[in-house]
Amino acid sequence: EEDLTPLRAQPFAEGQVRAYAEAGVVAQLDECRIDWCRIEADGNAGWVPKTTVWGVDPWELRE
Repeated sequence: EEDLTPLRAQPFAEGQVRAYAEAGVVAQLDECRIDWCRIEADGNAGWVPKTTVWGVDPWELRE
């Protein structure tokens, strides 16, 4: 479904899906790389494309 974003185990499109986050979910932002951010929501953590995270600038990096 379009309102679900997969949380991946690794920061790439082929990474194993750990869970799904609903559109609009409030998540904790962990690490951000060039194209991916690691988030945690409801006890589930994983990598999502940076473009799916509201409030993160394209050039923003976090360790």
